[in-house]
Order: sequence, then structure tokens, then C-alpha cells
Amino acid sequence: MRRNRAATVGVFVVSLGALAVHFGCGPTHPPAIPDPFAELRVALGDLPLTDGIVAQLPDDAAVAVVVHMDHLTVARVGDDAVPPGAGENPLWRLELTAGAPAEEQLRGVMISPLYEVLQQRTDELKARAAADPERPFTGTTILVSAQEVPPETLRMVMYTAGQAQFHPFHFWSG
Repeated sequence: MRRNRAATVGVFVVSLGALAVHFGCGPTHPPAIPDPFAELRVALGDLPLTDGIVAQLPDDAAVAVVVHMDHLTVARVGDDAVPPGAGENPLWRLELTAGAPAEEQLRGVMISPLYEVLQQRTDELKARAAADPERPFTGTTILVSAQEVPPETLRMVMYTAGQAQFHPFHFWSG
């Protein structure tokens, strides 16, 4: 008698589990941990980023600026980075000519369109920090550059980022 009762209970539990899964209330899998560098990986394009380098990137980074010879890209970094294919194009891109921005985009050594995007990101992150003190605004910036990018362009990017309150910098050259 005991065996039959145990078998009946086992079948009942399995049946409840199958029903729960069928109706969408069964066991749930933990949500996938987002890749905090998903946008950076897209922005890099043909510049290699190895997992060893990713392990050395700062956890508190707020933004990444990737400079190629023909464009520069701003990518969000951290838990609000949008993975590729998420239906949104989170990357901001500025075309460059021979590794330099167009003259009309400059205000002295500041790259005006880049400043506007970075200042918007500063405002977003400061608003988030005000709402959640556990996530302070650090301004930490990852700056990635192709080796052939002129040093003057990197200086302009750093100056512009600094004006938008993004510093310190973590450099990587691909």
C-alpha cells in the first residue's frame, strides 16, 4: 500500500509540474546576466578585444569612446549597456576624415557633437545616482583607439570628455 501511495504522489507532482510549465508558471530560469561591455564589443568593429583585456576594464566605467580612422563611437558601459540585436541602436557615431573631426564640428579643441552626447550621458548617470546612491556617478571612461589615429584627435576626445565630466581614463590601443 505504501508503494502505491508514493507512486501516486510522484505522478501527481509530475503532473502539476507539467501543467505549471504548460501554463507559463513553471520553473523559471534566472535571467541572463547582461554583458556590461556588449556595446563596446560592437563599437570596436575590427579592433580586437580579448577576454583578458575585458577582465582588466574597470567595473565602474560609465562610457567608452572608440576612435577609428574613419569614425568615433560612444558606447554605454555597465548594466545599462544594450546587447546587440536588442532592437535599439545604442551607439552614437561621428564620421572622421583621416582620423580627425571636420573643422565645423570643433569649438576650439572641443568636438561639439561629442560633447553634447557625453553631457547627455552625464545627466542620465547623475539622475540615476540621485535615485540610487548605491550606483554613484564615477565618470570613468574607457578610451579605445586604433594605433594610427593622430594624437591630436585623442587629445581633443579627452578634452571633450573631460568637459562633460568624464574622467579618469582607461586607455587601450588596438
